[in-house]
Amino acid sequence: MNPKIKKYFYISIAVVCCLAIFLLSFYLFCEAHYDDRIYPGVSINNIDLSGKSLTEAEGILKTRVENILQNDFKFSFKDRSILVPAVLINFKDNSKQNLVSVNYRDLAGAAFAVGRDNNFWLAGKEQFRAAVFGKQIQFNATFDKDLLEKELRAKFGDMETPMLNASLSASLDKAGNIKYNISDEKPGVTIDYATAAAALENNLKNISVSEIILNSVDVQPLILKSQAINTETQIKSFIDLMPFNLLYNNDVLSLKVNTEISKNDIVDCLQLGENGTVVLNDDKVKEYLNKKIVPQINRDVKDARFELKNNRVSVFQVGSDGLALNLDASVENIKKYFSDPANKNVDLVVDKVENKGVKVADNNLMIKEIIGTGSSDFSGSPKNRRRNIAVGSAAVNGLLIAPGDEFSLVAALGNVDETSGYLPELVIKDNKTIPEFGGGLCQVATTLFRAALQSGLPITARQNHSYRVSYYEPAGTDAAVYLPNPDVRFLNDTENYILIQTRTVGNILYFDFWGVKDGRQIEVGKPTIYNIVKPAPTKILESTDIPVGTKKCTEKAHNGADAWFDYKVTYNPGSDNQEIKKKRFTSHYVPWQEVCLIGVKELSTAASSTPVSSVVPGPDAAVPTASSTSAVQ
Repeated sequence: MNPKIKKYFYISIAVVCCLAIFLLSFYLFCEAHYDDRIYPGVSINNIDLSGKSLTEAEGILKTRVENILQNDFKFSFKDRSILVPAVLINFKDNSKQNLVSVNYRDLAGAAFAVGRDNNFWLAGKEQFRAAVFGKQIQFNATFDKDLLEKELRAKFGDMETPMLNASLSASLDKAGNIKYNISDEKPGVTIDYATAAAALENNLKNISVSEIILNSVDVQPLILKSQAINTETQIKSFIDLMPFNLLYNNDVLSLKVNTEISKNDIVDCLQLGENGTVVLNDDKVKEYLNKKIVPQINRDVKDARFELKNNRVSVFQVGSDGLALNLDASVENIKKYFSDPANKNVDLVVDKVENKGVKVADNNLMIKEIIGTGSSDFSGSPKNRRRNIAVGSAAVNGLLIAPGDEFSLVAALGNVDETSGYLPELVIKDNKTIPEFGGGLCQVATTLFRAALQSGLPITARQNHSYRVSYYEPAGTDAAVYLPNPDVRFLNDTENYILIQTRTVGNILYFDFWGVKDGRQIEVGKPTIYNIVKPAPTKILESTDIPVGTKKCTEKAHNGADAWFDYKVTYNPGSDNQEIKKKRFTSHYVPWQEVCLIGVKELSTAASSTPVSSVVPGPDAAVPTASSTSAVQ
């Protein structure tokens, strides 16, 4: 290698190494001293933020900028000037609207980000350039252009001259002859609001409230009288297609509309369009529809109606969706008819107006929709059992369950006796039929349990019956209730109140849970039934309460069995916060023999010696527990 070239090569290597060492040293120095602060030389519109933390930079920017913006923005047009503040106040209700918004945190963050590239060579280079030459970051603010135009129009609108197009007025005399007149067009003058907005945007970039001079713009008419030719012939082309019918049919609501549009109706809706052609005036057609058709079709949303008494909904009216004539779409269909009159019928377009729910201010209660329904069949129930089902359902109907609260059926039922309206149902004790109050309440318990499952709520207490009962098939989906235990309990883990509503259709009892759906997915599996066990032969009991020699069977035979089903609830399905909860409900049913009474004059010795504890429960008996004291079902 040439000695001279070799010399320059080594010098170059030395310079590069020195520069690298310098940049690295500078980078490490900055990292050590400015780890949580803005690097030297960084400014926003000449507001120096060197060495400031994010919080300090945010405070400095806010103070400096708001001191300037509190002077308001001055706009002038001709001999009139106004001041527009950054925050507009509506003095009717003292509400505030931000004309200008500044995100000081983001601005401070942009300054803090200078010199923090992941590549330390690039970061060091940017830090060095900022320290030596300075780094200016553009100030950024946003403003509401629509609000600005609205404010300027309110203050300067009276100084504008509206443009007028040539216009058509037409009518038919009694003989059906066309009468029409075309008015002259007039140019107008308006304010250039777009330029005003651009000027304000420039002021904000410079953190300035300099006066903005508004300019006027001449507005030329789009429709000229001289363009209108063959006007009468064009009007006649509309008349020749008259009449036609406006139609709407809603089978669900039994709502039918069939209105004929006459020649006079349509002539009133004509206007001059581009190039002087005769066209329909959308606003006049809408005016006609509002007057003649809207009253026939529109239905207001029916909000749910509540009357609260002792934290219970005593009156509840189910909300319903409304109907609204879609004026724009219906006008388009009418215009299509005149371009392609295939038949004399024009369909009106009607939109469904969704019921969003109703808010009860005193409780912040939102009841919008059914989130789950449970049902059970009580066909074959005797009169007193039906009465008890009705009384028990009424005790639960209208109850509100607050978010996070646990519901208890036992607590909701209260006293189960004649004072609450219950009637006695017969059970067999010691060879006698004894009346007890509340027979049938397990129908309420089972239906409530099923409604809670279909709503995807966590079940905190449930117990099956001692044996299978036809009222509660399929096996494994029943729930028993005693006073005070066992109970049916579940948790309202939604973010809204749940309202319980009961209804009976024929022999089917329904429980509807009303609230707000939160997207959870609910899977209630079909029960698996196994271990079928045949019952013992019929059991005969003597009774002095029925005629001698008469046989009365009070209990039907039931097979014993085991059953289970799975319950799965997926919260926030498909999201990062998805959560799945599973539970398996198991049931064991003992075989139950047929029980019949036979009338005798006097009980035999064997029958009379039956211990007091020998009790044959009614068909709604639950598996007894140590704490059970009173069977209500």
